[in-house]
Amino acid sequence: MKVKRVDHTLSDSDDDGGDVIDEHGFSSSKKAVTKAAVARKLLKKNIHANQKVKFGDDGEVVVDGGAAQKKSQEGLDYERSDSSGPSGIDLEKARVVLRAEDATFDKKQERTRVKEMHKEKRRKEKEAKNRRRKERTEEEEEEEGKEEVRC
Repeated sequence: MKVKRVDHTLSDSDDDGGDVIDEHGFSSSKKAVTKAAVARKLLKKNIHANQKVKFGDDGEVVVDGGAAQKKSQEGLDYERSDSSGPSGIDLEKARVVLRAEDATFDKKQERTRVKEMHKEKRRKEKEAKNRRRKERTEEEEEEEGKEEVRC
């Protein structure tokens, strides 16, 4: 049986507080905390950084419309298995997940983008055609008006 800590606060210093301050006001016994050290602490405590989680009124996790719905079944399985296993990236599983994502969602997204581009192009061509037609009719009306004045 494994007992996990509930407190996930990160402490900046793990020492007993016996700092020696030199003449410039800096403590000499305290090391600077690096980004790598903070990342190691987060991994050790199994905290997933940079992930926004929304909760509903009943305390359940609310699935956001963007990235969570985009994932394929392989991607969801990979994330579930990744959180329980050792840290690191399994390249073979990641390759399978990326291929599944490309095969379904990215192709659909690209198709809709191309359709929108073509729709916009057709709209612009139609506007240009109408503008030319309108200019042509205005020129013809001006010519007819000049001919009536001459007669």
